[in-house]
Amino acid sequence: MPEFSAEDLINKSPEELAVLGERNHPLSAEGILIKNELQRRLISATPKMKKKWYEKPLGILLIGIVASLLAWAILRYYGLA
Repeated sequence: MPEFSAEDLINKSPEELAVLGERNHPLSAEGILIKNELQRRLISATPKMKKKWYEKPLGILLIGIVASLLAWAILRYYGLA
């Protein structure tokens, strides 16, 4: 029977979780609960990266059009086209 449940771990600080993790075997029920809680906190703590405008499909299309117009203008200016 586990000494605590997943709901009990939500209220604990990271330091308390670290102490509990050291006291319990990693493959025990308590160790697995502690590991899952730590991973959940790490995942929720990482900021969500938003794509920049040039990484989105419309931005890629816009860069392609500008590059094509620039190449056409250079070729036209030097008389190669």
